[in-house]
Amino acid sequence: MTHMVESHLFLTHSPLSIMDFSLAKNNSTELQMLDSASLYVIAKREMPLFSINKERSSTELIALNVALKKTGAKLQIYIPTEGNEKYALEGFAGINGLSKRADFLNTDTERTLNEYYISETTDSVLSSLEFEAFEIYAYEKSGDESAIKVTCALNFNELIYYASHGYLYVTFYGDLSPFITYDVLYIGQCTGEPLTKRFNGHHALQDILIKEKAISPDMRNSEELVLMPFRSEVNTISVLTGNTSEEDFIKAFTNNFWLIV
Repeated sequence: MTHMVESHLFLTHSPLSIMDFSLAKNNSTELQMLDSASLYVIAKREMPLFSINKERSSTELIALNVALKKTGAKLQIYIPTEGNEKYALEGFAGINGLSKRADFLNTDTERTLNEYYISETTDSVLSSLEFEAFEIYAYEKSGDESAIKVTCALNFNELIYYASHGYLYVTFYGDLSPFITYDVLYIGQCTGEPLTKRFNGHHALQDILIKEKAISPDMRNSEELVLMPFRSEVNTISVLTGNTSEEDFIKAFTNNFWLIV
């Protein structure tokens, strides 16, 4: 009998920026997800920027363009009401673009309202501006602009994570690979203490990266640095072949794998 060992890595939380790592620890659910990691990867990737596709967006579809400025990579993302009833409610009303970039805000505020409403009867601020994250606005009552609520808020990493886990139905048009390709800078294990205890804040994590020469000091506050927490799962596979003994066949078919040496 031939035995093979398979090892798989699973994200315990959506990839998050080093800066957002400290914020996530304040949420008990996210804290639990982060602390279930057995190892972590620090990587670098250009920040994807969203913009609204006004021509295709409707009460039944949120259409977004995504771009990587340095590489020129582009992607289109469609979020339909069908399959996303939890977030669409009685129809999409619009989105609110969120950004922390100084050139976008021209202010010290970390969050701003840059709203785009699908209805032509409502004034919209957001048009061709680019943003790093967004909130989805939906009608609680069909077409009733006095009954609009925020149903979810997503950045690109969260959108990919939720879509891949079946929490959100999304269609991608274009080459997704540049947006999910990272330069790995550092790999660490969570031995002896959980991830959030290992690093009390993003500064401690960045200091280690600088000490290890994984990043330069001028990248200390870069939004391009991404933390990916993983748990590992190991499976043993036993393969029956023509050379397998009768004893091993009996053990295998009676579910006595633990007896097989």
